[in-house]
Amino acid sequence: MSHIAIIGAGVAGCSAAASLRRHGFSGRLSLVEMGRGPGGRCASRRSRHRPEETVNHGTPWFTVSSPEARRLLQPLLAGGWLEERPLRLARASSSQPPRRSAEAAPAEAVLMGRPGMDGLCRGLLADPIAPLETRYGTLVHRLRPQRSGGWRLLGAEGEPLLDPCDGLVICGSLLAHPRGAASFGWSSPPLRQALRELETQAAAEDAASCRRLDQALDLLARQGTEARLVAVLRFEGADAEPWRALGLDAIEPAEGDGSIDRLRLQPQPDGSMALLLEASAAFTAATGPLTPRGSASARQRAALGLEDRGPDAGATEASVLSQLQQALLQLSRAWWPGGGPSPHPSEAWLMRWGAARPRGAGLSPALSLHPRFRLAFCGDCIAGAGFGQVEGALLSGERVGRCWREWLVA
Repeated sequence: MSHIAIIGAGVAGCSAAASLRRHGFSGRLSLVEMGRGPGGRCASRRSRHRPEETVNHGTPWFTVSSPEARRLLQPLLAGGWLEERPLRLARASSSQPPRRSAEAAPAEAVLMGRPGMDGLCRGLLADPIAPLETRYGTLVHRLRPQRSGGWRLLGAEGEPLLDPCDGLVICGSLLAHPRGAASFGWSSPPLRQALRELETQAAAEDAASCRRLDQALDLLARQGTEARLVAVLRFEGADAEPWRALGLDAIEPAEGDGSIDRLRLQPQPDGSMALLLEASAAFTAATGPLTPRGSASARQRAALGLEDRGPDAGATEASVLSQLQQALLQLSRAWWPGGGPSPHPSEAWLMRWGAARPRGAGLSPALSLHPRFRLAFCGDCIAGAGFGQVEGALLSGERVGRCWREWLVA
């Protein structure tokens, strides 16, 4: 029985898993993910102490433009995993409170996961025709090609993470990009190491296939990425009420010091409010290589015994939170003349998306499938419709499943 391993449980990986089953792959299917659950940049944070709470700290909503993406999402809308509605958006300044207006509202409705944004990925994986094995909290450190064909996925100590697989789906660019090596102490990206082994093993007639994979890895390694910080502030009781009364999904500052691009408002079932401050790209870049304590990357780095950095190598998490809270206070001070919420949340934490979106040229679909090595790439890093967006990740995962006979059986 054939075995396919998918690395990454974001939108692309979950789409690929569902698509493989939908298009007739009946073998063993494994999904390996560094985080605690599916979602990737559509992840939702849930508290063990407040299980009803859902905080969407990644992509807050998305849109699609292609008929194919709309068709793929229709079962999730019908099943209650997604909802579609107009975005309640307002602009505001330090002298003008947030106001909804016809000009501020987008003409197109947006899609949101239910009850959180990870509903998109959970809905894809809930497809009854797509059973699979999941390994969450697992970081792949090395990819070892087998002389007989197929792959082995290895951990930090060289231990096997799964049984050998016949085919491999790589979601996103982490295992091919220098930022992955820098984050996790690898001498070079795992896919680059794997290519060197393939070149050693390959017969003369495989040289062209090696060059083709080398070209794909070069393109992924050169692809720029945009990092973003998100501060999450939790307000309770009377301090939550003014924010809830606004009835908004998001506020875009019309002015300010440039540190905050957008405020996102996420009311919780217990009456509290999660307020998310999306830092600008410039502010994020100025903080240096900050890895917030609660992130999946930080947990993996801690397990590897890697120090984040010295005290002078970048801003500390506490100081970044303080700067963003101060920017919020300056922006919103005049919004409630009769007295507004306390500027001090009951809880605050920081998230950092090291590759919030790709920049530059995408990997062409023609270079995303490598039949000689039974290897396929998907993710929003693939060029085409929806590049850099949820739609692109969804469509690229669908293509991997639709074309599995081309790259696994060829």
